[in-house]
Amino acid sequence: MWDELDRIRRWWLADGYLNTAGAKVTISADGVTTLSRGGWTVIL
Repeated sequence: MWDELDRIRRWWLADGYLNTAGAKVTISADGVTTLSRGGWTVIL
C-alpha cells in the first residue's frame, strides 16, 4: 500500500493538486478498493 500512496504523492507534488474529481470507485466483495480516472488506476 505504501508504494501506491507514494505514487499518488508524486502525482500530487508534480501537478500541485490531486485530481480525483470524477474518479470511479469500486469496492469488491473481498474489500479491495479501486480508484480510476482517465489513464490512472490505484488499487488499495
